[in-house]
Amino acid sequence: GYCNSSPTNYKESCKEVATSICEGAIYGYVKQNGCSLSTGKLTQLQAKCEGQVESMVGGEEVAVAMTRRLRKKNEEIMY
Repeated sequence: GYCNSSPTNYKESCKEVATSICEGAIYGYVKQNGCSLSTGKLTQLQAKCEGQVESMVGGEEVAVAMTRRLRKKNEEIMY
């Protein structure tokens, strides 16, 4: 069913969904534009989605560092 007793890793779930959306978008773009790609080439393009999502989401360390930097900038502006 929809309910699950195991804890959900939100960040990983989000990355998986974003990667799937990216892969679907590539397929949709190829089909919509009448492009002719081999399955191998399509798979090769779709394989880049995970890295792209990872670069956009970043790790927890990146988020913490960015938060600190933004707070520091706000303090500089305020004073």
